[in-house]
Amino acid sequence: MNRRAVRRVLLLALVCFGPVFARAEGIFDKYFLDFTMRIDYFHFGNAEMEEISIDRIYLQKGWAGSLENLIDPFNNVP
Repeated sequence: MNRRAVRRVLLLALVCFGPVFARAEGIFDKYFLDFTMRIDYFHFGNAEMEEISIDRIYLQKGWAGSLENLIDPFNNVP
């Protein structure tokens, strides 16, 4: 696996599992910054193959989610 792929996997893991660690304390400022990360990506394929490619990653000022419910109350974690 090349370095770029490893970085993508680590970034995806941080995005998916970062809020799980915040649940123990429930303190936004301790585990998060006041930013929102937006990922633009391409998802394409056919019956035999599938590709996902990151186009751009944006860091935008301001947290777009709830400050109290850092975990989805429906437990929709992959």
